[in-house]
Amino acid sequence: MLTFISFILTIAVLIFVHEYGHYYVARRFKVKMDEFAIGFGPKIYSRTDKEGVRWQLRLIPLGGLVKMAEDDASSAFVRGVDAKKENIFSAQPAYVRFLIVAAGPIANYLLAILILSVFYFAVGKVELPAIVDKLTENSPAADAGLQIGDKIIKANGRKIRDFADLQRQVIVSANHPIILTLQRDQEILELSVTPTEREINNGKQKMKAGYLGINVAGEFKVSSLNLFASFWHAILDVIDLSTLTLKAVGQMLKGQRSIGELYGPLTVAEESSKAIVKGTVDFALFIAMLSVSLGLFNFFPIPLLDGGHLCLIGFEMVMGRAVSIRVQQLLQKIGVALIVFLVVISTSNDIRTLIF
Repeated sequence: MLTFISFILTIAVLIFVHEYGHYYVARRFKVKMDEFAIGFGPKIYSRTDKEGVRWQLRLIPLGGLVKMAEDDASSAFVRGVDAKKENIFSAQPAYVRFLIVAAGPIANYLLAILILSVFYFAVGKVELPAIVDKLTENSPAADAGLQIGDKIIKANGRKIRDFADLQRQVIVSANHPIILTLQRDQEILELSVTPTEREINNGKQKMKAGYLGINVAGEFKVSSLNLFASFWHAILDVIDLSTLTLKAVGQMLKGQRSIGELYGPLTVAEESSKAIVKGTVDFALFIAMLSVSLGLFNFFPIPLLDGGHLCLIGFEMVMGRAVSIRVQQLLQKIGVALIVFLVVISTSNDIRTLIF
């Protein structure tokens, strides 16, 4: 029961924020909306506000929608030739439609930044310095010439603020060289090291990750941050997580990482229940991480997703004409096939990992 409740709460928050992003920007441009729904399928609750918008909760909590008013059967995302009413979506200039569509995933990013900012401002930034304390014999780090006491300050030109930054770089860099910038005594050095690939267990989940073969020294340090610094560190963490995810997805597309590492709603349900048991802070941080993933996923240029619609609108902005209805319909079919494929793969991975 706890797993079900925590899953519903998690999904409801993420979907509401995403859809409200679309809704809020559309309202700012005075675009008429017919419906704001959380979930799909049969209605559980429905209320119509004074603007005529139907606010609904539906039975299957795996998505949502903001349905905007249209006066014809034209696409909801590319200008229709018969669009006449100024307050309908398809009658809006391309840049307005672009902003409305982009607002959903952007809202997910803003939610993550808000949660992390509040956490860093209230608790501080917990860091473990990336100073080498132990080296595993014959490990990539030892073979590359790292020494005990070395402080790692950059990886491939990216600043390493703490050991967690280094871990994020190494995890997705198996069999790919990393240029490490080190501080050794008073000297700054650069070394090339190629992490080997190892399979690690994260609870019941297995994934391939890069391995250096180092342990770090020192104690966890909690740095107090002012409001601006908290906001800035939250932005940096969201960027790092997005970069890490994109790199992992790229490796899957190249066949360098298994699609068996894709996980779906069952894993989200289990992890959300673990987070909520640990307390409000852990649950909020879990939602922040998922919110980044949802925002990034929706920016992918897949038909039916926001990213796919943004590509169509972007084409219109550049070429000065809309994509034909026939092409849109073909892209929608491709999008449906891709989404079904991802759902089947991720859910089967969930079942294999959680049950067997």
